[in-house]
Amino acid sequence: MGTRELHRVRLRNKKLAYSIEFFEDLFPNKKLSRQQNGAEALAQGAETLGQLNDDANGHALATALQQNGAHPPLQFLSAKREKDLIRTAAKHTGSSLR
Repeated sequence: MGTRELHRVRLRNKKLAYSIEFFEDLFPNKKLSRQQNGAEALAQGAETLGQLNDDANGHALATALQQNGAHPPLQFLSAKREKDLIRTAAKHTGSSLR
């Protein structure tokens, strides 16, 4: 899944988490904890996807600067970090992100 698609998943997760929070007063108390856990998991998944997006944007910016003669480091996201972030985001969002 590409950077744009991951960013779209992140935005959808955030919207869903906000929707759950907005409507949480409508849930009976015994079911509220499940809704809150779901919203928290979605928010955590969105945060992880945000880290992936930030790293991808940082790498793109560094590449553009390098083409203009600057020498910033290009290693923003190692393959291991990317794999770990995708695994974490998938766990929290219930999605297959690859």
